[in-house]
Amino acid sequence: MPSPFRHAAVPMLLALALAGCGSGVELRPSARLDALLPPDDVYPDGYLVQTGDVAEIESEGSSSPDFDRVEPAECGAAMEESGSEQVPQGAAEGALQTARPDGASGPTTSYSFILVTEDPSEDASDTGPQVRMIDACSRFTGYVGDERMEGRIRRLSQDDLPEGSDGFIMEFSGGGTDMSTQMAWGKASDVHFALLSVHVDDGSSSPSVPELLDACRDEPREDGERPTTCYDNHRVQSEAIEELEREEEFAGIMASAARHLEEAA
Repeated sequence: MPSPFRHAAVPMLLALALAGCGSGVELRPSARLDALLPPDDVYPDGYLVQTGDVAEIESEGSSSPDFDRVEPAECGAAMEESGSEQVPQGAAEGALQTARPDGASGPTTSYSFILVTEDPSEDASDTGPQVRMIDACSRFTGYVGDERMEGRIRRLSQDDLPEGSDGFIMEFSGGGTDMSTQMAWGKASDVHFALLSVHVDDGSSSPSVPELLDACRDEPREDGERPTTCYDNHRVQSEAIEELEREEEFAGIMASAARHLEEAA
């Protein structure tokens, strides 16, 4: 039986995009929505951009862990409520676009852009479960078997999103995994749109030993040893810069994709 705390990023994003709840339904492909997907150049260089089958939407989040237990309990309950539906009631047609790193030495972040229309006979206006999750999970601990993972969720700055959009960043680490997911969603005309990014830190972007030595060349030695405080500070600063760059890249893609949709819809 699947974990009730499954963090399936794209299905949860679909729920956020539609702001809906209720019994899941099957999305239908749509030539109209396929035509509204943004052009390849909204993504930076180094990405392979493809149109996906709407049937693949559910599997897009499968790299995320299944939490057997989440603390605090309020966060676990909010996650379960928010992510329980793969495709929420109210969803009718959909389109999927993926942007994956094109080559081992390229980017380390993957993107999915989703368009969905809702059945006009269905009500898909309840954002309560998602708001409760963001509020309850500012800091959380998830358990996968004996592995413990620390996580946090924070809302994206409204200044970085198109007008009327919302979104958040989820980060978790532990058990050999260090992952961050950005999600944002909005609506143009009758089309709900959502962008997801997944970044997995494998350590390859951490400062190298030569970089640390050069950055701390003029730092005084600590008790005759290496300037470890400087090394640690430089690592933290480098991580903060990379995180900011990822957020700025995400915001730029979201803005360009939303602008394209508003003009074309």
